[in-house]
Amino acid sequence: MNATSIEQKLEFMEKRLAKQEKEIYDLNAIKEIGDVMAKYEYFHVAGMFPEHAELFAKRDDTTAQVGTWGYYKGWESIRRLYAGVHVELMKPGHYFEHALTTSMTVVAGDGKTAKYVCISPGHETKINTQTGKAEPGWCWVKYACDFIKMPDNRWYIWHLFVLLTFWAYYDKSWAEGGEHRTVNPTSKMPLELQPDAPSLAFHDPYDPKKIHEFLPAFPLPYETYDEKEGVNWVFPHASRRKPYPRDLEGTENLWPNKNAWK
Repeated sequence: MNATSIEQKLEFMEKRLAKQEKEIYDLNAIKEIGDVMAKYEYFHVAGMFPEHAELFAKRDDTTAQVGTWGYYKGWESIRRLYAGVHVELMKPGHYFEHALTTSMTVVAGDGKTAKYVCISPGHETKINTQTGKAEPGWCWVKYACDFIKMPDNRWYIWHLFVLLTFWAYYDKSWAEGGEHRTVNPTSKMPLELQPDAPSLAFHDPYDPKKIHEFLPAFPLPYETYDEKEGVNWVFPHASRRKPYPRDLEGTENLWPNKNAWK
């Protein structure tokens, strides 16, 4: 066996080893990311909302948008959303329980970030603030997230979108009695709990009179996080989104491709 043949075999083995190492890395990442989302739901069940914030990356560009509740940017704002807004809404008898299904996770080629989507069926019980009575219902949502690996070698939520499919009282179907939840509950809260901006993402709850969007899009393989694309991968039909909020100072970087909003 000549030297060239040995070098070729070594090169082949090195490439094969690198491929296998990346596959193992990705599988571990997918498991860890799934565990983060599972913690998110278990915290939800127990009403442990301050603990939610610890699942997010402590960065200034970390964001969260829960339905129409508004857009929160920066870890301190994320903490305000969970340790403030959610706690404010939580009353005795209030209950959330959601499962995570049909998930897809794509880890970037460079291993630094990942994209995640899933469908989340659940049941919730809210307390009527006027009557004090418990009002149970079915709630289905979809999650779309960017994850980032931080210096402590752990995965954290970087950008979170919770997109409502429907909320319907338990004794009515979503077609006849579903709530579209277009009202922002944070609008009646103290100023210190208000979001940094109104909800910026396209929101498409069930409506029996329309065909619904491909929303969120499932993630495709990618090499590294594209700052220009940002979170636009979640929303494939740019022309159908609501207009870009040009009057919101400081939010332009969330949607770098402003032409998509025209």
